[in-house]
Amino acid sequence: TELLAKAFYFPDSDVVFASKLTQPHKALNFDLNLFITNIKNLNLENSYNALQDYFKSIEDHLAVDDYSLKRFCQNIIYSSLNAADDLGFDVSSISNSKIRLFKTIDMAVSFYELKNIVFDVFNQIADLINLQSEQKNSIVVNQIKSYVEENYSNDLSLTEIADQLHINYYYMSSYFKAHTNENLSSYINKVRIEKAKLLLQDKTIPISHISEMVGFSEHNYFSRVFKKHT
Repeated sequence: TELLAKAFYFPDSDVVFASKLTQPHKALNFDLNLFITNIKNLNLENSYNALQDYFKSIEDHLAVDDYSLKRFCQNIIYSSLNAADDLGFDVSSISNSKIRLFKTIDMAVSFYELKNIVFDVFNQIADLINLQSEQKNSIVVNQIKSYVEENYSNDLSLTEIADQLHINYYYMSSYFKAHTNENLSSYINKVRIEKAKLLLQDKTIPISHISEMVGFSEHNYFSRVFKKHT
């Protein structure tokens, strides 16, 4: 039974000798958490390469039976769709056909058919993310900047901004950096310093008070940041 479960690596062979099916096994580990983290950080190429390396390793060592590989493929698709959805991307065109897709995986008769299904779906998800990322560029960046402009005087954190704008924290940070060439924390400080420069023109306001007015809880830290920016 164990040998028969690996015959799907040889779809074009009428007869497969046991010697071909008993190659030395290699311990295979796929880091699903890292795979999903890369998707959430929009490092889609890293996720793709990890998946490619894993399938290559499986093929080289015939180390996974058909049932286990089918469950793996379904889990990869399910997890990838959830990760994209968590980031706010519309992947409903794929999610709505998930049951049919999983049935197709269950009915697959070869390793190569399974591999093609997984990579085809992953590429569809990546295409949707890339297309929608371009469409969202100006909208998301402007939302973040507007929120900072309205709330710079508060004890502002990146987590708070992400929560208020309903954007995934990791996605927001990497997204802002990618489309402005600036860290979001640095941008917040820049806005605060520009506001402080205006307030400093009124010599009746103590500097310690100005630092609080622009969102710095520590006067010494405000001085260091002000000097760095000006």
